[in-house]
Amino acid sequence: MIALTYPRRSVTPAELPEVLRPAIERYRGRCTSLGRVDDALVEILRLLGAFRLSTPRELGGFEATPSVISAVLEQVARIDGPTAWTMMNANLGHLAVCLGSGATSRVWGDGPDPLIVTSGQLGRLRGYVLSGRWKVVSAAGTADWFLLAASPVGDADRRWCLVPRSAVSVLDDGETVVAQRTTVKVGMLLKSLTPERNSRRAYRLPAATAFAARGAAVLLGMARGALDDASHSGPNRTRVAAAGALLRESLHGLDRTAQAGGVTTEAQHAELDAAIRHAVDTARDSGGFGSSVDELVDVSTASLLINSASSHRR
Repeated sequence: MIALTYPRRSVTPAELPEVLRPAIERYRGRCTSLGRVDDALVEILRLLGAFRLSTPRELGGFEATPSVISAVLEQVARIDGPTAWTMMNANLGHLAVCLGSGATSRVWGDGPDPLIVTSGQLGRLRGYVLSGRWKVVSAAGTADWFLLAASPVGDADRRWCLVPRSAVSVLDDGETVVAQRTTVKVGMLLKSLTPERNSRRAYRLPAATAFAARGAAVLLGMARGALDDASHSGPNRTRVAAAGALLRESLHGLDRTAQAGGVTTEAQHAELDAAIRHAVDTARDSGGFGSSVDELVDVSTASLLINSASSHRR
């Protein structure tokens, strides 16, 4: 249940990459020297609505479907990969549909743009007490909330703990988050990131699969951008474009089924899984950039979700 309401932005998701481009290009040199996305750029992205892609309409978000989000992220990644990775990792507005109204009010009570970032590395959970150390891919320095994975003592199942910045420590590297016996408030502990019993087509795809598709789209966009910069032509460019088209068509197929009120099939999910893996492999093998793609796939939340997506079905 969502109790708050905020006005929606006038820009459309399709327009967002070009709206963001001037700020991204202005901060490119600074981000390169820092080795991460500058906090000032993150704040500009926030003001421009870059983190509202999956947020419900009532909260001022786009409530975009996975196919739309992946298309936006691919275009942003073509401009700048790390910026797109930050957007991928911090577009967690769909949590408002998973949370109760009280928890939603705590997270969104100060406005429509809370910055929530996540890490799939496992911490320890004893009851509602959370401890551990997590590597956050991006935007830890400016995040308001952290969605951290943890495994309960004596239980192999994963839980997701939503905790405010004040409840954790961010180390000087700007990427590592530490919790020492942090109490997770009632209503902020989730067994799944996929909303249950919802009729909104934007949220019908399992969260693991949706995030995996986002990560694949970012990698393809990075590959296309690198090939653009290198003035490449020929088979690599064609293969990357074809992998992107396959990913988008697989996602569009699921969108069409949801829009018609139908139930997506195992065959459709298997097709999407194959398209995601093909996109990641194609991006890695494109020759457009070096080993950085392997580092991203290994460290990112998307890597965890790509590996687990096939086990999450609704």
